[in-house]
Amino acid sequence: MQVEWALPIWGWPVLAVAALAAVIWSRWQYMRTQPAVGGSLRGWLIFLRSSALVFLLLAMAGPSLFRVRSQARPAELVVLVEDSASMALPLGATGKSRWEQGLELAMAIDSLVQMLPVTVHVQFLRGNGVVPVQDLDPEPASPPVAVGSDHQALLRDIGSRWAERPLRGIVLLSDGNDTSPAAVRGGSSFNLGAAELLAVGLGDPAGPPDRAIQDLRYPEVAFQGDEVVVEVTLAERSSDVNAESTITLVLREGTEVLAQTAVESTPDGIARAELAFLPADPGLHALELEVLPLANERYLSNNKATLAISVQKERARILLLTGSPGWDTRFLAQAAEQEERLQLEIGYPGPEGPVLADSLGTWQLPQDAVTWQQWDAVVLQGWESFRRDLDWAGLQAAVAAGMGLIVMVNDAETPEVLRRSVTLLMPPADLADMLPVALSAGRWVSGEWVLRATPRSGRHSLLEGVTFNSLTGREQSLADLPPLVSLVEAVPRPGGNTLLVAQPRLTREPEQTLPVLVVGQHQAGQVVWFGGRRLWELAFWEAPAGKTAAPLQPARRLLRNLLVWVVAGDETSGLNMVGHRKVFQEGERIRLEAQWRAGRDDSLAGRPVVLRLLPLDSEAAISERLFSMEAVPDEAGRSTVVLPFLPPGRYTVRPEAGSGPALSGRESHFVVSPISLEAAQVRQDRRFLRQLVSQWGGQYIAGESEAALGRLAQALGVLDLDGDVHVTRQRWNIWAGWPFLVLFVSFLGVEWALRRRQGLL
Repeated sequence: MQVEWALPIWGWPVLAVAALAAVIWSRWQYMRTQPAVGGSLRGWLIFLRSSALVFLLLAMAGPSLFRVRSQARPAELVVLVEDSASMALPLGATGKSRWEQGLELAMAIDSLVQMLPVTVHVQFLRGNGVVPVQDLDPEPASPPVAVGSDHQALLRDIGSRWAERPLRGIVLLSDGNDTSPAAVRGGSSFNLGAAELLAVGLGDPAGPPDRAIQDLRYPEVAFQGDEVVVEVTLAERSSDVNAESTITLVLREGTEVLAQTAVESTPDGIARAELAFLPADPGLHALELEVLPLANERYLSNNKATLAISVQKERARILLLTGSPGWDTRFLAQAAEQEERLQLEIGYPGPEGPVLADSLGTWQLPQDAVTWQQWDAVVLQGWESFRRDLDWAGLQAAVAAGMGLIVMVNDAETPEVLRRSVTLLMPPADLADMLPVALSAGRWVSGEWVLRATPRSGRHSLLEGVTFNSLTGREQSLADLPPLVSLVEAVPRPGGNTLLVAQPRLTREPEQTLPVLVVGQHQAGQVVWFGGRRLWELAFWEAPAGKTAAPLQPARRLLRNLLVWVVAGDETSGLNMVGHRKVFQEGERIRLEAQWRAGRDDSLAGRPVVLRLLPLDSEAAISERLFSMEAVPDEAGRSTVVLPFLPPGRYTVRPEAGSGPALSGRESHFVVSPISLEAAQVRQDRRFLRQLVSQWGGQYIAGESEAALGRLAQALGVLDLDGDVHVTRQRWNIWAGWPFLVLFVSFLGVEWALRRRQGLL
């Protein structure tokens, strides 16, 4: 124990002079008091005031009391047994599991440590890196049932817990089967200090006779009526020369067999096969592929695989409603005919009621949202003719549920009517709420308006092929089209993306523009606004002779893009999921990413993103959940999240903006297969364990060998098992605590009491 002062050496003479001055000043004051104080009382008063002042000066010098304690600590050794379901797999005919083998080795290690000439504290733990490690009692230890393992996280947990302790070694008893993403396994951002890692491999590194599905290739998206081909690569390992040579594969959906085939096994143990089938109903289909096992095969989990295929309609249906079919309708129909996956149906008012083109009688307009959703998208060429008869609330609900909508102003009015009335009949409230523009005045504006792409249009797929680079290097664009004769005044709403504007032909002032093509979103549905009249004139135009022509006339290409985009959306714009697989196995870490892409308001790209997870199966064990996504470094607009282990089933995920106005991306689906990743790990991953120990200069020991105990004893014998001395320093600031305050106040309080008795002020 010692006292240290904050006052530097040169300050002590100054402090001594100040203390002497305080004593002299106190004596001088009490020699001149009225009434005079004499005898011993004056001495006490001088002492009390001088002591208080000197004590205050000493406190300014900053005395601190230090207490140093030293404690010898023995070296520590952690014996860690991997706690994952793959460790429960049996090793062979004896029925002993890798877990039981690990417990036997753990107890043997305890005996080896007891024989060492130094004292070592041994801590037995079980863990998998997914949840915090737990103490392990080798005697009544329950077998592992946890799914998934992350060895890097497991060692990181140990390193952080023993950061301030004399950890000298970690003995990891594991089969080396890691289920963490490959990107996580690449390196480590932590160290184990002076501890050396000894990895003891459990399980057979060669593996028993086994037949497994090694690789699968199949389309994740298919259409009704199109044949789907599944390519399979099989790996076979057999010790029986008389084993059957025919390998049978079966593809099922539920109990229904979709395809079945048989192939011959090959000398190198690799066989390939193909299964073909025709998909049925649209939607996400979870299929199961099974390869029939060998007669003596023990591990059957890797004989199955789950496939997820999104089946789309053979042809997407689009309903076009128009007051009177005209040239705009004709060019839209031609655009739809050029897309084999689109089917355009045209409805218009007839003498006796609505008529569906190519039909022989009247037609009933949709009366509710369910009826509207028979179509994938609706095109409205004006709303005046259907204002009273259309179910606008049902249309709004259908768009909110995901149906696309294109709204064009009515092209049926003649120029004479246009000149007499320049006011547009305002849309119904349900329709106006969905539009990405606001029509406050709703005026027609005549003139010659030239189309221009906006800087925010970027690489939006709606303008793909509309502008292009010619062979001469000149960019031909919508500006080469004839001007529009009239537009509707509109103002884009927040969240709406203006792709095309119109500018008077004789001016270049940027403020003199009107939005023509604006895209937006009404909940899950895509909505497009086109605010120009007589669109057919643009589509009718052809390039002059001698001028390089576009691969497809720009306006006609724009019409095709409109129809395709409003049905399928745009996976290259907005907020969407990117690059994830469609099938994961139970016990696999699911890493998902979302991306802000061009085509939306750039100001949205900085908003935080959350991921909404919804199970598609009614009997799912979990409910809807939200997960915060983290920004990916050096990847603008990209966010990522690693989901917890999910139970088997079908799931849908949708990225959403985490703050500000509500904005959701397009949904994406995936399947978690009931085939556990752990159950398919029938062999020890010796290479992974060796890579793991090489990061810290550790050592790998084959636990299945007869010399395992001898090598363990040798490895433990060469470890640096010296303990350390743990020094702790306790500091007490004497002048900053309550004792100083009590002493200082006591001196002044006694002085004040004595002065009061003598009548001194």
